[in-house]
Amino acid sequence: MQLDPSDTKFMDRVIADLSRDIVEEVRDHHRAPAAALSMLSRHLSKPWVPGFWTVLISPIMPTLRSYLKLSVMRASGRVWYFPSAEWWVSHARTAHHPDGSGCDVDAHVAYLTEGGKDSEFLYANLLRDSRLQVCGQEDFKAECEWWTRNVGKAAAP
Repeated sequence: MQLDPSDTKFMDRVIADLSRDIVEEVRDHHRAPAAALSMLSRHLSKPWVPGFWTVLISPIMPTLRSYLKLSVMRASGRVWYFPSAEWWVSHARTAHHPDGSGCDVDAHVAYLTEGGKDSEFLYANLLRDSRLQVCGQEDFKAECEWWTRNVGKAAAP
């Protein structure tokens, strides 16, 4: 089953419920540090992306099922999923090291773009108008610039 992003009232409820559940799971089961929880909360609202609704991922390798929470939609020839708590914990460690407080453009590009050297997923913003914005280097630069201004840490260039 896949969700219908054009049903905005239903999607608002689903996204709110999933977001709450993911934050609780990361906090309670993964014992994530406060910085990782803050990173997660910021990613679930993305103030740096106009019209943002939620984050979706699409695995490049079929063996990454534990990182997928819920199938949301099919677009661009792929199935897009709401990320699992395991994925968010991994994202904090990999792209927002050391503890969720940093922001590393190169790490984002390496594992969240099709041509990345450690490519595992495609990463996208689902916008409120139901458009899917697949992210690339410029999007991750914008994220880390926002991060530096508002959180205070970015990886050295």
